[in-house]
Amino acid sequence: MLDSPPKAGAPDPHVLDLDTPVTVRSVRVVGAVHSSPSLFYHAANEAFNLPESNDTPSPTTTPLVDVILTAQSEARRLLRLGAFGDVSVTLDSVPRNRKQKNKKGPTPVDLVFEVKEKSRIYARTGTDLGSQEGSLNASFNIRNVFGKAETIETTASLGMQTHFSLFPSSTPVPQSQPFASQSSSVFNVVYNQPIDADPDRRVELSAFKTDRSHLVFSSFQERSQGLSAKYLISRTRLGDHELKWNGEWRQNHGLSPTASWSIRNEAGHSLKSALSHTWVRDTRDDVALPTRGSYLKLLQEWSGIGGDTNHLKWDLWHQSAFDLGRGFLLNASVRGGTIVPLPHTVLNGTTQVHPRSRVNDRFFLGGPTSVRGFLQNGVGPRDGRDSVGADTYWSAGLSLLTPLPCVDLTTPLKGHLFLNAGAGRMRGIGESSKEHLQALVETPASVSCGVGLALRLSMFRVEVNYCVPVLALSNDQYRKGVNLGIGFQFL
Repeated sequence: MLDSPPKAGAPDPHVLDLDTPVTVRSVRVVGAVHSSPSLFYHAANEAFNLPESNDTPSPTTTPLVDVILTAQSEARRLLRLGAFGDVSVTLDSVPRNRKQKNKKGPTPVDLVFEVKEKSRIYARTGTDLGSQEGSLNASFNIRNVFGKAETIETTASLGMQTHFSLFPSSTPVPQSQPFASQSSSVFNVVYNQPIDADPDRRVELSAFKTDRSHLVFSSFQERSQGLSAKYLISRTRLGDHELKWNGEWRQNHGLSPTASWSIRNEAGHSLKSALSHTWVRDTRDDVALPTRGSYLKLLQEWSGIGGDTNHLKWDLWHQSAFDLGRGFLLNASVRGGTIVPLPHTVLNGTTQVHPRSRVNDRFFLGGPTSVRGFLQNGVGPRDGRDSVGADTYWSAGLSLLTPLPCVDLTTPLKGHLFLNAGAGRMRGIGESSKEHLQALVETPASVSCGVGLALRLSMFRVEVNYCVPVLALSNDQYRKGVNLGIGFQFL
C-alpha cells in the first residue's frame, strides 16, 4: 500500500530541517580500492565521536547544518592527504522501525564518503632553477602504500652551479677561465605518513646521500650520507613546526691544490647527530612577490647526541611586506644567526676544550638572493681565496618595488630599488660570547645598493639588477654591474 502524499501545508516527513538534531551512526566508503577503512573512520571520529558499533548511538548530538559543514570540511582534509583525486561526502538517513519512530530524540544518519583514488605509482622528471644554478631531477613515487595515505618517494638530482667569474670586478679575469662551475648530486628516499588521517600532522623518515662541490668558493668537495626522522605539525594558529633528528656521516675531500690551511684542517670525516626545531609563521599573500603580511622562521639546533660535531645553533629570518598604494610595495628583511661550539671528544679520543665549528655548519653571506652586489659567499671571513663561513652573522635589506610605465598594476613585473647590508665573523679561540658579539658589532658592514626589475614567474622570482657595492672590506668578493637572481626567498 502506497503512502498517501502529505497534506498541503504539512511538512514532508522525508525532508529534514537544517536545525534537526542528528547523530552520526557510522561511516561508509564508496570507491576505495586500496585505502583502509580506518583512514575514513579516523577522519570522521575526530569530528563526530563515532560509536564503537552501528547498534550504539553516537553520544554527540548536532544540528544537521553543522554536520553538513563539518562533513564537507573533513572531505577537504582527506583530499589534502594526496591519495585521492576527488572526495565527496553525503548523509544517508537511517531507516527507523516502528518503536524507534515513536521515540523522541536525534535522527541517526550515516556518513558516506565517495572517493576516487589517484594512481598508486607515478614517476616524474623536471628541472629546477635557483640562483645561478640549475638541476635535473627524477622521482619515483608510491602512494597509499599501506592504505593510510602513506607515500614513498625516491628522488635523484644532478645539478650544476655556474658563476660568471671567481674574481671581484677589481681583478682582471683570465681569458682561460672566464666562467667557473661546480656540480652536485642528491639521492633521497623518503617515507611519509599522516597521523590519524590528519594531513597537518605527519611523520617522515628518510635516507639520503649527497655530493656537493664547494671548489669554487671553498676549495673542497663534500660527501654526506645519513638518516633523518621528522615530526611535522602545520596550520596551527602560531604557524608550522618541524621537530627533526638528523644523523649524517660527512667527508670533506677532493681539495684543490690552492686550498687554504683553514680548509685543509677541515679535511676528512666527521659524524653529526643533531636535534632541531624549526618554526615558520607565514602570513604573506605571495611567497615570491608579497604585497602584505610577514614571514618569520626560527631554527634551533643541538648537535652532539653522539658523533664528534657538538654545537648549539640558531638562525632567524624575518620579512615584512607593505602595500604603499598606487602600485608601490616595500619589503623589509632581516636575518641573523649564531653557532656556539661545545667542548667534546673527537673520534681519535682527544678532548677539545676550545673547539671550533665546522665549515659545513657555518653561515655564508653574499649572492643575488643574499647581499646583492657581492659574489656568492663573497661576504664574511676568508682565508686566501677560500670562504670559510661565519660563526655569527647578520644581514638586512630594504626593497622598494615600483610600478612601471605602460605596465598594468596587476602584472607581476615591478621596478626594483634595493639597499642591502651584512657582516659575519668567526669566533676566536677561547673568546666568550660577549666578546664575540661585541667584536661583530664593531665589524664594518658590507653594503650595496642598486636598481633593476623583479618578476614573479609561477612560484619563484627573477631579478635583474644593476648593483653597486657601496662599502666592502678588503677580503670581500664583489662585482659592480648587472646581476641575475632566481629563487624563492630574497633578502
